[in-house]
Amino acid sequence: MSLAIKDLLLAYKARLRAPQSSVLREVVKAYSLSGIEIDMKDVDYSPASKIVIIKALGPKKTEMMLRKNAVLRDVKTMLRDADAPTDII
Repeated sequence: MSLAIKDLLLAYKARLRAPQSSVLREVVKAYSLSGIEIDMKDVDYSPASKIVIIKALGPKKTEMMLRKNAVLRDVKTMLRDADAPTDII
């Protein structure tokens, strides 16, 4: 049985997921594009559930939640659909 290298690479590409830090970096970048400056410590990401958790407090969290849909849309364009978060809470 002989597998071509390109077939092997396609199989890996289908299974591999973006690391947690890459997803968080794109979320921070998307928020900065929408006008909110945050740090990596202000958000957390659960790869299993694909949910971004906001750890910021007060008005900053409210502003982040107001821009949630735009940020999710932007992150989805930056990452593959399979790697993009599905919700922000």
